[in-house]
Amino acid sequence: MQPRVQRTHESRVGRVSCMRGGFSHRPNANQTTTNCTGTPRAASATDSSSDRSHFISKLPAREGWSEPLVLYKNYWFRPYFVDSRLRIENGFKPRPEDAILATNPKCGTTWLKALAFTVINRFRYDFGSHPLLFRHPQEVVPSIEAPSHENLTYLENLPSPRLPATHMPLSLFPKSIANCGCLVVYICRDPKDAFVSRWHFDNKMHRGHCVDMETAFDMFTEGFSSNGPFWDHCLEYWRESIAKPDKVLFLKYEDMTLEPTKYVIRLATFLGVPFSIKEIEDGIPEEVVRLCSFEKLSSLSTNQPGEFARLGNIVIEILGKERSSEELAFVFRRRRRFLFLLIDVDALFLRGDADSPDVVADSPTHRTPAHRRGAATTRAATACKDGEQQMQSQ
Repeated sequence: MQPRVQRTHESRVGRVSCMRGGFSHRPNANQTTTNCTGTPRAASATDSSSDRSHFISKLPAREGWSEPLVLYKNYWFRPYFVDSRLRIENGFKPRPEDAILATNPKCGTTWLKALAFTVINRFRYDFGSHPLLFRHPQEVVPSIEAPSHENLTYLENLPSPRLPATHMPLSLFPKSIANCGCLVVYICRDPKDAFVSRWHFDNKMHRGHCVDMETAFDMFTEGFSSNGPFWDHCLEYWRESIAKPDKVLFLKYEDMTLEPTKYVIRLATFLGVPFSIKEIEDGIPEEVVRLCSFEKLSSLSTNQPGEFARLGNIVIEILGKERSSEELAFVFRRRRRFLFLLIDVDALFLRGDADSPDVVADSPTHRTPAHRRGAATTRAATACKDGEQQMQSQ
């Protein structure tokens, strides 16, 4: 087994907390960077390319899985991502009719793009000659932060309603997006599966020049990965969906794979294009699901076949027999529950617990009953304590 990486405060640079009107960042007091958010000075969105490069070169940096990452406003990014984020401050012009599709990398981005595009455009394209039969969802639903002027021009020329996609944390949205009133759809995924998919993707893209899975696993669970910490990224959108359920839809990948038709109907309603009774009777939601199936998307994907169906148990095969699936799940649960202990998202990723109801329920308030919140917090504290004892005994 490879030696475990040394854990430092660099991996936990700050804790994101949400207020009713937005987000604030409370950095780690022990942070030893230029300032607590990893931002040495304010950068203007109108800075020249050389100014942006100089700004990025002064950010705290650390070697990532396959390339260096820089710390920008409490999140770790590839340098080009920060450059793109600075450029779109004034370069991207949102519209009130837009629906932003937000994800963490390798958490269902392609699937969400396909579903949303098909739902929005179902009166425009026939299923028999649909663009998604021969074009990848990444082509028809471009990303806001794609590093090219042509991409922003393409977005600008798209008719409304548009579906701009992003991997940005909610707190890094440009003010123009935050203030325009557009909708946001976010999909989260079980971190074990997200980690495995991301590691395989990075390893393939860099032709094997990626840290081993054991090292990457430690980095990921400590919050150090591209667009990480993973937990904070999810949490920002989840809390905003609680505060503004009419503006932010929070979806869970695992739930959608179990009941795709149900969530396609919910997605259409949220986007303002609900299915009519006749459409439902005619099976149109099911047609959307079939068109956007993993099999069809995989045939268009640059990923290897089966990439969409990777499961977290692959971690076991690569890390070896020294960690069972239960132990790996326990590591994720212990760290996740510790981070979420005070904000009661005990059930965010965990399933099958009768005392932990779905936090994104149909209830208007989306709140867990008080007595169940108390029980969840007690279980979380017990899990943390038991986890520390188990890890010390290994």
